[in-house]
Amino acid sequence: MQSYRLANDIQMDSPEFQTHVEKFERSLYSSSMKALQSWDVPEEITQDYYQVIIRWHELKKILLSEDRQQYLHLVADFVDGIDHFVLKLQEHSENKLIRLAWAGGIGLGGILIVAIYVVLFVRKQIVRPLGQLISASEQIQNRYFDVKVDLRSDNELGILGRAFKNMADDLGKLYRGLEDAVNEKTHKLQHAHQSLEVLYQSSQELTATRISHENFRAILSYIYSIEGITAVELQVTEVEGTPWVASEGHFNGNSERIKALKLDGETLGQLRYQIGLPC
Repeated sequence: MQSYRLANDIQMDSPEFQTHVEKFERSLYSSSMKALQSWDVPEEITQDYYQVIIRWHELKKILLSEDRQQYLHLVADFVDGIDHFVLKLQEHSENKLIRLAWAGGIGLGGILIVAIYVVLFVRKQIVRPLGQLISASEQIQNRYFDVKVDLRSDNELGILGRAFKNMADDLGKLYRGLEDAVNEKTHKLQHAHQSLEVLYQSSQELTATRISHENFRAILSYIYSIEGITAVELQVTEVEGTPWVASEGHFNGNSERIKALKLDGETLGQLRYQIGLPC
């Protein structure tokens, strides 16, 4: 465009001719044009740029000479050369944009892959282990100590998981030990309470005005009701010499105990009983 303007200035004998020559030369040596000498610009484009400069200096001599009209015959070829150079430059810019687009796409794809990897890594190495620890904590809260924490990694969560599992095992042992101790104490208290009730009921039978066989049978029934007593037999010596015998349950010859019944050194009979679990 500026080349044809110079031709028009020659034809019109414009006073701005010299100004337009300087303006064209400044545009030819502008920073954007000098950037075409960079390493990332194809050698072919750089050489075309040099050819444009060389041709311009040749035409500039003609423009500054007395024979300016000769420029009118040479300007068409000069413009064709510039158009050819601009076309190559445009193709280079388009290819550069395509490469930038590919680089951006590959970069975004890489970022997406890294993001997916990070999400999967976080889910596997952090979210899932934390979920197991939370589930194990809820199980312990419900007094279930046989928890499963499958954390095999060597990072902090893996160490925490193994420590949590050991803690749960220790708590389970302690809880079961305390539970067994409480159950044992409860059982002993219940057994003692039952024994006291039997003792009280038996004493009530023995404080009757006249003690009969029915009183003794009631006492045997009370004793037989004690947990752990599987059989009981009472023998009372009668005046006539034949003992009176009453029993509850069946003896099998195991874990039998015999207790002599005496009063003021005189044997009144004996109490035989058989002990079984859980007494």
